[in-house]
This record gives sequence, structure tokens and C-alpha cells, in this order.
Amino acid sequence: RDFCLSRGLGDVYKRQMYALLLAMFHVLLSKLSNQEDVVVGSSVLGRQRADIENIMGVFVNALPLRCKLSQEQSFRDYLDDYKKNIVKCLANQQYPFEKLVEQLNLPPQLTRSPLFDVMFEYFSFSLEDADFPDFSIMDTLLLTTTSEFDLSLKVIVKENGIPEFNLDYRADLFTRETIERLSLIHI
Repeated sequence: RDFCLSRGLGDVYKRQMYALLLAMFHVLLSKLSNQEDVVVGSSVLGRQRADIENIMGVFVNALPLRCKLSQEQSFRDYLDDYKKNIVKCLANQQYPFEKLVEQLNLPPQLTRSPLFDVMFEYFSFSLEDADFPDFSIMDTLLLTTTSEFDLSLKVIVKENGIPEFNLDYRADLFTRETIERLSLIHI
């Protein structure tokens, strides 16, 4: 029944469901890792530049979101501060991730991201709004056998407004039972 609490907070912050769920995920990771300083990556659309508007393809940028938790702070106060931080981060979302890594003088790594090992992805869409006369769109669950990150939480909010959660994980770091327990805690 913890989800009812989440939905209650979601009603208060319903326009900021992304921030609410991401903040909850950050708090969970902080508690589980016993770390007050946590960085989570989040994908953002990269089509805001006019010069790529007519180019076909997927343009996505990784946005590292750093969170510093204080045990003295209430969750609501933390969430208010967190939303302000997200707004600041989103203001710089078009800055290429590769340039950020280069500017920070971090060595490139082929097997992992140099800034974060955990990803949060949020999708909110309605298939009913899609109208393509020459083909149809079908809602399909894609099962993956590999994970690009140590842990990745995908949140999909469909027409009914209720989020669905999907956790991808590296099997060499986590067991299925651990991820099942983790999913029960988050929801």
C-alpha cells in the first residue's frame, strides 16, 4: 500500500510526476547504498536545435542528475529542492554528454558511463494520439537480455496516468530475487 502514498504525493505534484518518481528513486538508492551523494543518469530528447529538425534519427542526450540528501530534511522539502535542481539541469540538457565528460577530464570508458551507473528513463505518451494512415502502432513489451547500466528504471505512463515500472539490471551484480525485493520497496 506504499504506492497509495506515492499517488497521494503525485496528486500534489501531478505536473511534476517525473521529478517525484526520480526523487523517490534517488532516495531509495541513497538508502540502499548508504550514500548521501548519488548521481543518476536520465535521458532527454535532443531535438531542440533547429539545424537537426529535418534529420531522421533518434537524438537523445544523457543528463547526469546529482542528488545530495540530508537526513534532517523532510521528503516534501527535499522534493521542492530537488525540483529546483532538475529545472537547472534541464536548462543545460542540450550540452553534449561527451563534451561534459571531456571537460571534466574523465577518461573515456568503453564498458560503462564515466559519470553514473544507474539510469532513470521516463516515458509519458498516448498511442491514441498517434494517427498514421499507412501503418499501425502496437504497444509491445520488449524483453532485453543485457543491461547498459548497473541498474536502469524505466517508468512508462500511459493513457490512464498510472505509471508502470520496469527494472533492467546487470545479472553479474544483482540476483533476480534482489531486484524483485528492490521493486517492492520502490513501489
